This record gives sequence, structure tokens and C-alpha cells, in this order.
Amino acid sequence: MTNLTTSDKKGWAGLSFQIKKQQVILTASICLIALVIVLKNVLMVPQDVLLRDTVIFIVIYLGFLSFTLRTGDTETTSGNVSPLVGDLLVVLITLAIIAVYAL
Repeated sequence: MTNLTTSDKKGWAGLSFQIKKQQVILTASICLIALVIVLKNVLMVPQDVLLRDTVIFIVIYLGFLSFTLRTGDTETTSGNVSPLVGDLLVVLITLAIIAVYAL
């Protein structure tokens, strides 16, 4: 039978690690929604162009999943990028896309 309780040594540290693993995904989701809202309502991008480009934006943001999908349970290794760096990249790319449409 499967035991559903968490071990004492993981506790809150395990929960914190799980949140950090999902941090870039959540940031990318929020930025994608904000990007579409800004492009549609503020910059008045036509709907047919926005629909076509939204598919491209989704593919770009899905690339950030590689920052969160790790094979090991270690929190930091030399090959992985910090979630904060991933968040900054997502925000900078979102601002760059808005800047391109604003020009």
C-alpha cells in the first residue's frame, strides 16, 4: 500500500523546492496572458494578426519549460539555471515583444 504522508526530512523544504520548480512556468503563463491583453487592448493589434502570433508566442514560452524540467532531485547543479534568471528572461522577452509591436 502507498504511504501518502511526507517524510520529516523534506517537509517545508520539499514544498519550497516544488514551488521553485514551477516558478518559471507560472511567470511565463502570467506574462503570456499579460502580453495578449496589452497587444489587444493597448496597442490595438488586429485580431487575425494577434491570433497568428499568439501561436508563436506560446511556442516561445514553452521553451522556458526546459528551465524547470530537471531529471534529478537536487535543487541546484552546475548545469541548471536559477529560477530567478528564468523569470528575468521571460519578463525581458515579453517586454521586447511589446516593444517590437509598439514601434
